[in-house]
Amino acid sequence: MTKIVKRILIGLAAALLLAAFLVPGLARRADAAEAPAAPAAETATAAEEAAEPRLFATLTLSMRGEGTQKVFATVKNEFTLFPSTVQVLISLYASAGFTTDYNKMSLQTSKLTEDLNMGSTLEVSASTSGKTLYWLARVEYRENGGAWKTLETGPLLYDGNGNHIEQ
Repeated sequence: MTKIVKRILIGLAAALLLAAFLVPGLARRADAAEAPAAPAAETATAAEEAAEPRLFATLTLSMRGEGTQKVFATVKNEFTLFPSTVQVLISLYASAGFTTDYNKMSLQTSKLTEDLNMGSTLEVSASTSGKTLYWLARVEYRENGGAWKTLETGPLLYDGNGNHIEQ
């Protein structure tokens, strides 16, 4: 490689690192209460949260119902800065009464992956059993075996058909 090409590559790498550390707006947050109403055909994402920008990965978490007597929770690895392993555990909880504490809810389902690659998703779903319930999605993840971090949607109310009920 010529010296010019090497300098360009080093400059691009430095700019990418600088952007990852200085741009706090890389992760977007949307609260279910602020989410616009979606067309009925889509039964849109009810809640979505993003992890704060990290050195290695940015994850988003969403929850939705599709009118099929099911509720779905999906986590997506939106961005990974360097090749890294992102271990992810996604869980879906339900409760007849309103609570923001997942420990007071019943675990419906969970799924673990040892490495959620950039652009990949991990999804779980559970039946509403025809009941109107509050649902909460929770993700625990860690990058390269580091400390565990957590993302949660707020508790959201879904009817027995899996339709989100605005509160």
